Amino acid sequence: MKYIIIAFCLFSFGLQAQLSDEQYLEKYQQAVQTYAGHNFNDAITQLAPLTKAEYNNAVVPYAMYYYALSAYEAEKYFQCREMLRKLFTRFPEWDSMEEAYYLYADANLVENYYEEGLEYVERIRDESIAQSSIALLQNFIPNIQNVNLLKTLSEKFPNQKIVAKTLVKRIQDRPYNSREDLELSDLLTNRFKLKDEYNKQNHGKTAVDYTRAFDDNTMDFGVLLPFDLGDVKNLKNQYVYDIFAGMQIAEKELQSDGIPIRLFGIDIGSDAIEAKEHLEDPKFKKMDLIFGPLYPRPNVVTTRYAEKNKIIQVHPLSNNLSLINNKSGIFLLQPSYSTQSEKALEFVNSKKWGKTCAIYFGDGMKDSLFAYTYKKLAQEDGFTVLDIRKISESINPKNGINPGHVFFCGDDEFGSLAIRKMGMSKINSPMISTGSSFNFQKISRSLLARELYLLYPEFIDYNKNEVINFKKQYINTMNTIPSYFSYLGYDMVKFYGLMLKDGKEIYRLNLDESPNLDIFTLSGFDYSKGQNENKKVPIVKWEYGNFNIVN
Repeated sequence: MKYIIIAFCLFSFGLQAQLSDEQYLEKYQQAVQTYAGHNFNDAITQLAPLTKAEYNNAVVPYAMYYYALSAYEAEKYFQCREMLRKLFTRFPEWDSMEEAYYLYADANLVENYYEEGLEYVERIRDESIAQSSIALLQNFIPNIQNVNLLKTLSEKFPNQKIVAKTLVKRIQDRPYNSREDLELSDLLTNRFKLKDEYNKQNHGKTAVDYTRAFDDNTMDFGVLLPFDLGDVKNLKNQYVYDIFAGMQIAEKELQSDGIPIRLFGIDIGSDAIEAKEHLEDPKFKKMDLIFGPLYPRPNVVTTRYAEKNKIIQVHPLSNNLSLINNKSGIFLLQPSYSTQSEKALEFVNSKKWGKTCAIYFGDGMKDSLFAYTYKKLAQEDGFTVLDIRKISESINPKNGINPGHVFFCGDDEFGSLAIRKMGMSKINSPMISTGSSFNFQKISRSLLARELYLLYPEFIDYNKNEVINFKKQYINTMNTIPSYFSYLGYDMVKFYGLMLKDGKEIYRLNLDESPNLDIFTLSGFDYSKGQNENKKVPIVKWEYGNFNIVN
């Protein structure tokens, strides 16, 4: 599926309401990262205020589209369609409208609103999107069993071959037909040359060959990311290009060190049919490792293919443990909430703060998931949970408690709120939180200087030699400053290149030694003891004007 992203670029526009230019764009960028992490419900929550009628700047249509796409991925199809209809009305001249037509068609077809879906498919004129829409219709129209419905659709959309083909098949499959139906079948068969097509399909058909085709000794890494190649000029998918730019620098570095490696960028969004087409390409069979895809539907077919063909699969952004359950060749680059909770509790035990805690969380679904994961593991480790609740401007922590420590998580506005609310409730305990719970551009350094420790998988130590060297190289190559995603792309190709350089037969042995490598820009990797999830979780504290790792 096509979709649109804007990140890490600046726009000049005038806002008519509460948020300033900088604040609006900042909120949008946060939603981009939330969406990239598959937290679709949270993305909806973050984007909703940005779609209000009082905003009329250049980014609003993208925020509306992104909201609709988040709703689609969350299977909230009515919300998706409703927002897209608002987009059509408010920004009829938007330059990416045909991609919105595609999404609107998909959101209708998935709930069997065939007429509405077909109407918007026929509005699409862009050739690449039109090709995707053909695949989209192939996914839904052949499932229609009702001949009368197919007749109606054929009358209203006489140029849609897939409708005609499905109608002919349904007529031919019936044990009896009226003369009119048989004549209609013949008419459509002749008009769309379906007889010739059936002959081609039924003669000389060969099964898809999924055997590996090892071509040479070079490691081939497939990068299955949503590049959205049809619209690269507007930087709508900047985080993907940042990842890939970092990957390319690592590729050249490994090659210069005598490690043969090739990267293949493959444009895969959230369309399973599109992913399947790539998998059936003979060139795909030579992949040794693939990064991605990022979205659930294409991941299902990709994982099945990877397991069958012994291709290693790495998920670069998700921390969902269900992706690696009982799958030896699939890996998570990001630590799960369980792992982050375990590392936090290990740290708490080392500080001897006592075996009681309080847990607070924000509005997001991921926040409550993280909080209750922490609660479960804390109780299993012998902690007594004195208080656990969502807190907000109107909901305070429990009064009169003195926990050994407090854990809290939420969006980047939540950290300051949580600390203020705990102060009002006279809670002065040591605090464990997440880096994503704070906006470091706004937060006071005096607040950070408290006994506050942050779980921070995205932490970048800008004084580290590897970071300094990569930043110089990236600026020289790209003429821009690297983002977190640039560092991530570099590290993951460098790491897996080193793990696989001795061959796939023994790469697991290299993974078991992975915690000993300290040559990356971020905090490194830990897949020791047979783990398929990165267990490296930096815990940082603000000291002497910088964040420092303390675990």
